[in-house]
Amino acid sequence: PQTSMHSIRGTSRESNYEGQDIFSDLPDVIIGRILSILPTKEAVRTSILSKRWRNLWKFVTKLHFQDIEPYRRNKIDKFHFLDFVYGVLFHLNNSRIQSFSLYLSEKYDPNHVNRWLANILNRGVTELSINSEKDLSISSYSILESQPLEKLVLKMKLGFFTVPTFVYLSSLIFLKLSGIIVICNTPSNDSKNLTLNFPVLRECEIVNCSWLNVEGVTLEVPLLEVLSIKHTRSLSPDFHSITKVCAPHLRELSY
Repeated sequence: PQTSMHSIRGTSRESNYEGQDIFSDLPDVIIGRILSILPTKEAVRTSILSKRWRNLWKFVTKLHFQDIEPYRRNKIDKFHFLDFVYGVLFHLNNSRIQSFSLYLSEKYDPNHVNRWLANILNRGVTELSINSEKDLSISSYSILESQPLEKLVLKMKLGFFTVPTFVYLSSLIFLKLSGIIVICNTPSNDSKNLTLNFPVLRECEIVNCSWLNVEGVTLEVPLLEVLSIKHTRSLSPDFHSITKVCAPHLRELSY
C-alpha cells in the first residue's frame, strides 16, 4: 500500500506540471462517462470542485434518481427532489442517455413521472428502471414507442399500465414486472386478446401482475430462455385470463 501511494503521488506530481491533474485533462465526454458511475446527485456535486468541473456532470450517460439519501436513508423533501430531477433533465448536454433509474419512496403526481419518461425515452435510453413503494400509474405510450429499449424493470406496490391489443418491442432483452395491472385498451366490441411480441427477449420475470379487460394473452418470445411467474397474493376473478407462451428455446420455467 505504501509503494502504491508513492506511485500515485509521483504520477500526480508529474501530471500537475501546469497546475492541473491528468483526470481534469480528459475530454468532457470521457469524464461524463466516469461520473455516470456515481448516483446522479453525487455527480452533480462535483460541479463545486472548480470552474473546470462546473458543467462536466452534464455529460453523464446514466441517470439514477432516488428520493432518499443513499447512505443515511433519510427522505428528501419532495419539492426539492422534483426540482432536482427537472433541473438535471433540463441541463443535460447529452442527446443520448444509456440508462435511467428512478426509486420513489413517496407518492408523486404521475404527471411528473410521465414527463420525465417522455424526456428520457426521447434520448434513446436502452435501460429503464422504475421502482415505487407507493401506487403509481404511468403512461405506456412513450415506453411502447421506444424501440431501442433493451432492459425494462417496473416494480411498484400497485401500478397501472394501459396497452393496445398488440405490443412490439424489437430490442427488449430483459423484462421484469412487479405489482403491475396491465389494462388492455380495446373497444367494447373488439376481441380482448392481447399479443406481446418481443423477438429478442431472453429473460422475463413477472411478480404479482395481472391482466384487466383481457381474455387471452399471447407471448411471442422465440428467443426466451428464462421465464419466472410468481403470485404471492390471490387474484379476483376479474383478472383471470388464459396465457399462451410461444418460447421454443425456453430452458428454465418457474411458476
